[in-house]
Amino acid sequence: MKYSEKKTEYLTKRLVARQSKIAFREKAQNAMLLVGHTIVVENGWVVKKSKDGREIRVREINNTTPHKRKLVLD
Repeated sequence: MKYSEKKTEYLTKRLVARQSKIAFREKAQNAMLLVGHTIVVENGWVVKKSKDGREIRVREINNTTPHKRKLVLD
């Protein structure tokens, strides 16, 4: 694979990652308004976040990756 192809592939992945993060954030906000809560993954836990600020830890996750990531599920 040529250097320019690798560079284009990397930039494409980076752009997709950035746009999906923005889309997830928007949809999580929409879900909060419509349903009143969202389910997210934070610090190795599935957490239910309510509109009034309450957070309920639902289940601990066995994290197979060494770094912590936030994932919003709606």
